[in-house]
Amino acid sequence: MITRDKGHLMTYRIAGLTGSQGATSTCRTLVEMAMTRITRSHDAIGAIYDLADLQPSLGQADSIGALAPLSRAILETALSADLLIVGVPARRGSYPGLFKHVFDLTRHQPLAGKPVLLTASVDEDAEALMVEHQLRLLFAALGADPLPAAIIAGPRDIPQDGAISHRLRARMNHALDQLDPRLALHRGPIAHAA
Repeated sequence: MITRDKGHLMTYRIAGLTGSQGATSTCRTLVEMAMTRITRSHDAIGAIYDLADLQPSLGQADSIGALAPLSRAILETALSADLLIVGVPARRGSYPGLFKHVFDLTRHQPLAGKPVLLTASVDEDAEALMVEHQLRLLFAALGADPLPAAIIAGPRDIPQDGAISHRLRARMNHALDQLDPRLALHRGPIAHAA
């Protein structure tokens, strides 16, 4: 979606944040897939960050200001985006505590009304309940606007060859169909001269 504001083209800023420690996780793959789809279908730019990008100061920080300068800049960039895509590994009915700690540092304000696309990688289908009972609740409590549908993938949804299952494709389509109205409501894009 490209909109005009006083003769300027508007570009959406999208940030992905994963609850994984590295760039080879399934939850990172989900965030990358969603980011690619959104940046191709909208006038958007994006970046993806992992918990490892916020280390080593994340675990000891009690506020955003207590993070190391690079970690603070990364988190502030993610929080100021027009859309936040989060991806977590769901294991034993929960997501990583360090991921929640990231949002404990925010003190609510930066996420007020921000659309958030929830994604999760699960080992078993029952772990998908974590998204509804914990992850969605976390972002609602922070005042964010989580999209109604989440993108959840199990081990069979993204095999080693990189092809995705029909089930995952349908989940992604359903979640992304809900995006346009929310982006239109949450305006904070970068303006470019037309």
